[in-house]
Amino acid sequence: MEPAAENRARPTEPKPEHIYYGIVALVLISPLVFFPSLINLYRLPKAVFISLIVTVLIWIWLFLLIQEKEQRAVFPLAIPISIYLGISVLSLIKAVNPLEGIFTLSQEAIYIFLFFIVVNYVRTREKIEILLQWTIPAAVIVSLIGIHQRFGGDIPGLVNSIAPPGATFGNKNTAAQYILLTLPFSYMFLVAAQDRQKECLLAICAAVTTTYLLYTGTRAAWAGAILAPLAILIFLRLKRPLVESQTANLTNQIWRKKISLGCIILFMVAMSVLPPYLVPGWKNINLSSPISRLGTALELDQDPSFLNRLALWTNTFEIFKDHPLLGVGKGNFKILYPLYATKRIKDPGFAAELQPREAHNDYVQLLSETGLFGFLSFLWILVLIGSRVWNSIPGKDDFRSLLLILTLLFSVVALLIDAWLDFPFELPVSTGFFWLFAGLLWVSSEKNSPSNAASSSVDRGLPPRQGTLVVGLICALSILFTAMHVSFLRAEFYGSRGTIWFYEKREGPWQPAERDLKMAAYLNPTTHRYLYTLGLLYIWLGKYEEAIEANLRALKRHPFYINGYTNLGVAYASAGKITEAEQAWKRALEIWPDHNDARNNLATVYALQGKRAKAIALLKESLIRNANDENAKQKLGALLKQTGPPRLTPKP
Repeated sequence: MEPAAENRARPTEPKPEHIYYGIVALVLISPLVFFPSLINLYRLPKAVFISLIVTVLIWIWLFLLIQEKEQRAVFPLAIPISIYLGISVLSLIKAVNPLEGIFTLSQEAIYIFLFFIVVNYVRTREKIEILLQWTIPAAVIVSLIGIHQRFGGDIPGLVNSIAPPGATFGNKNTAAQYILLTLPFSYMFLVAAQDRQKECLLAICAAVTTTYLLYTGTRAAWAGAILAPLAILIFLRLKRPLVESQTANLTNQIWRKKISLGCIILFMVAMSVLPPYLVPGWKNINLSSPISRLGTALELDQDPSFLNRLALWTNTFEIFKDHPLLGVGKGNFKILYPLYATKRIKDPGFAAELQPREAHNDYVQLLSETGLFGFLSFLWILVLIGSRVWNSIPGKDDFRSLLLILTLLFSVVALLIDAWLDFPFELPVSTGFFWLFAGLLWVSSEKNSPSNAASSSVDRGLPPRQGTLVVGLICALSILFTAMHVSFLRAEFYGSRGTIWFYEKREGPWQPAERDLKMAAYLNPTTHRYLYTLGLLYIWLGKYEEAIEANLRALKRHPFYINGYTNLGVAYASAGKITEAEQAWKRALEIWPDHNDARNNLATVYALQGKRAKAIALLKESLIRNANDENAKQKLGALLKQTGPPRLTPKP
């Protein structure tokens, strides 16, 4: 073979451009990823996709450092980020379920690694702007799907019943967080556009995404969209003597686009007001209009959703008060919360079937999980990012640079505001994009700094050998974390298949469902869900000893799962172990006194033992706590009439 032909036959070696293309692929594809056959078809697939992309990018980064021996790797915020992650690890020492915490922490670490990739390989304003342009088509696709769902449309594979219209996120609140992050970019390019056709196209994109944000009815995201520009205006006001010429230029540019901006507002108003009169069946879709949702924000003292969250926040703060320094462990809020659901205020939104996974306030949840140390270390990171932005203004008197910084600042600040009322930092796309945009904001601020040489000295990077070792360590951790995430995705596949068979089919042999649930529990040792369903399967089959074992293993992973104790008691009682059954049901009632299923089952056992007075007292208490409890009514009626013994009720 000739040398030229040999060179042409060589595979392409990794180049810095490949990392940039990978980041573009991440921002374009990750919001659209979902896995139709899974129960957790939105959150986990997105997390796995981001992990895979980031791991590949880190591997290329390591290869480039080895190849270019003089290249330096920079790690801004390395000290506060390391302290934050270190405190998060320490919080797991006494955690109830440290494996759940490791999984949560591994996801967060992946997103932070993305920050380091961005600050090393997206170093010019041109690259940053191109990258942000690629966020627009993805946001428009998500918005169009959401608007289609709001009009009553359906898309095969997309479950729209969790909190519609959720588009490719399955939950309108989660989708709104993503739209909030990407919303300002179409407006930024619209203001800077010189071409009329491009301006019209960007106006359409801005109108579509903003309309979908309204359709979600997510007040937390609305608060972010309203308060973030106010915060930026205050920021510019404080910098007014230094940025007067630039802000005047920005104001003039916005005024020149008044027709396009006016059309956007007109479109939004029309899409909010006209559909009930023009679209047949619009009022039957059972979704609140943007106007009605806005009205509820004026009556928060009568809004059930807000009152539920207020109780949730108050009780979560009690967790922090009991564990002030290091919290209960990263990712362990959802495990401990049942013990605190009535600690300060009885949580009206809590139920054995509906236990919150998040506190709907990321800052209160961070305090409860990592304590004061974890909270302050995260706050330190935010202060340093804010300080970098503050010092970069007025910069080099470049209008485009200022516009870029303010736009990225909007995204970051808006999500931080949203986190006061929701849980964006518990979700893959919103957390990943936050760290990505924080990296872009860091680089943009550095490039705009009036003393760029001094600023660069802060980020001059580690010596090549040390930098390569650090990236090698990050690469190893990323591979380990991604392997874990892929394993959990496989677990969800098997677990979903077994769970769907049990709850929806129950046709044909049951052994495949048993094998699927066992495999899921093996592949994901952090969650109780698969073992809990396996216990239900065994109760249904009459295999009570196996049901006892499955429920005990589930409760080892989640010691305060109320329904787990209910079903454990049913399995014990069905196996003739009455004393153990009583203990299980009493434990369920200790955790949640309103859990009538456990109380009714305990009354059933007492009735079978001839303890009629105790059984009647328990059933009457169930009816006091819930007058509509038909199960308690039937059992109490049977006891009062002595028409046969009542039956035990497992909790599905």
